[in-house]
Amino acid sequence: MGSLLDTLGAIVLAALFILTVYNATFNLQATAYDNRMQATLTKVSEKVVDALDSYYLSKVGAGVYNNQIIIAEPNRFKFRGRFLEHPNRIDVIEIVQGDSISGKGFPLEVYKNDQPDLGPFWLSKPANFTYYDAVEEETTDRNDIYSMKCELDFFYKSFTEEMGISILKNKIVFWQYFKNLYLQ
Repeated sequence: MGSLLDTLGAIVLAALFILTVYNATFNLQATAYDNRMQATLTKVSEKVVDALDSYYLSKVGAGVYNNQIIIAEPNRFKFRGRFLEHPNRIDVIEIVQGDSISGKGFPLEVYKNDQPDLGPFWLSKPANFTYYDAVEEETTDRNDIYSMKCELDFFYKSFTEEMGISILKNKIVFWQYFKNLYLQ
């Protein structure tokens, strides 16, 4: 009888050990997956910001002498400018954050001449565009704007929600000075 109890005890302990090893392996894989997704989120969000900063926003007012900025709101920016691909054409660019979609977040999109050009990219919080005049004072008058600060919170839903990490985030804040407006 004693050896039967010893055998049952050994089986229970072995099962607990195997379950612990399995659980630890699963948690390591989930954490590794989240780490890869964090790296991917960082790369994607940095490429989006680079496109916004270097390609779109650098053209604000380029080759346009009046009505360069059409709309300047906290989550919407619309302007006119010329791009190298079509130097004889004035394009209208709109960077807009849409309404929240349940379970997805806030879509950030770029339109060129009312056609989708980039996005949507998902934000965990509304985009925040703050505009500044020539002496770096906040302004809401689109005719006085010389620069803007963009705050974007990109996110990805985590694989390890039950471990307390529900969302992987990458917040990026950048400034863009509209040299085409003050060099004219």
